Amino acid sequence: MALVALPAAGGTGNLRVELASHAVTTTLADAAPWATRQPELANGAIDGGGIVVTVGRSGLLEVVDARTGRTLDATPIAGTRIASVCRAGGELYVKTELDLIAIARAHGAVRWAQPTTSSGNAVALAGTVVDAWVDRSTNRFGVLAYDARTGRKLDAIELGATHGWYDVQRVQLAADGPGEVLVSTAFGIA
Repeated sequence: MALVALPAAGGTGNLRVELASHAVTTTLADAAPWATRQPELANGAIDGGGIVVTVGRSGLLEVVDARTGRTLDATPIAGTRIASVCRAGGELYVKTELDLIAIARAHGAVRWAQPTTSSGNAVALAGTVVDAWVDRSTNRFGVLAYDARTGRKLDAIELGATHGWYDVQRVQLAADGPGEVLVSTAFGIA
């Protein structure tokens, strides 16, 4: 499978980045068409700021410069499917079904990675990244807070029982005011 950036309608600097089964058109200064072969590409996401994040079937996350197609950084991870992407400040937070990864948008370096036990999304607010956890052995769930810069775990809060919905691990998070997060799941709202 190839990762390709082609000229798009609208003039110089517009590229159509084709990633697996979808394409995104974005305007990038000093961009030129490029192509790279990624035979085991499983999933990917495109940040409008010029970063393409791909995950291969072997679990290698690659950060690619959308302007040149050059790999900026790569790191092995446990997941192979990107569930969500969140931007805050100069960081990009990518969540797979098994990982939460922080990427510096300015230069594409992977800053940190933490394991995750839920699908859904993470939320970044005021220097903190909040993610959810689901414990299938105890049928409990909650949220975790990480330092946005270092990835250090700051706090964990248990929110309640999954009521046996252990096969449904999707937990949606949304910023709900300064320092507050709304948690929505198949088993309740906290």
